[in-house]
Amino acid sequence: MVHELQKIKELADEIKKFLKIHDLDGEYVEHISETQQPGNPIPELEEVMGNGALRYDLICFLSYRTSVMQNTNDRWWGKSLIEDLDEMDTVPKTGCDKEKESIAWDMAGLLKDLDYFKYAGYMKTGDHDIDPVRRIYTELTIPEKRQEMVEYLTRFLQTEHGDRIMSMVSSLQALDMEDTKENIKTGHPPCRNMR
Repeated sequence: MVHELQKIKELADEIKKFLKIHDLDGEYVEHISETQQPGNPIPELEEVMGNGALRYDLICFLSYRTSVMQNTNDRWWGKSLIEDLDEMDTVPKTGCDKEKESIAWDMAGLLKDLDYFKYAGYMKTGDHDIDPVRRIYTELTIPEKRQEMVEYLTRFLQTEHGDRIMSMVSSLQALDMEDTKENIKTGHPPCRNMR
């Protein structure tokens, strides 16, 4: 699952390399600038990848350019990058193997029901369902952000969502305990992605 900012950055670097090697970087900048409102800056590739509509446009651009390549290895490389981008939209909503992924999906659902304005704070125009979840996931990797979320959620304990909130608070606190155990075991805080 491509949630972590580091993985998004690595994929963006690989796509930049692909575009540069095949002299497509200027063509892509020209293409993406046509989709932007006049005066708006051209979005960085990481921003493109983090937004459903822009990501889809990038996939279309790469798909066409890859399809006309003569070299089999170049086509394979392009198709591999497209598959990685596609994977960002096809994360299963249930049965996630990783705990933080599952918690991020549950948190998104809870925020939608509890305070849609709070949930909307994780959204951008053109997002797919996975994009705000990825942003929530990123915050779950930061203990301070988890604590802020716990404090925010506990203000709503007396609502009809009290049981779901308690379950979510327990899950967030369990992540804190895992970080503490990891810290004790390794002697340093776990690596985490910062915004």
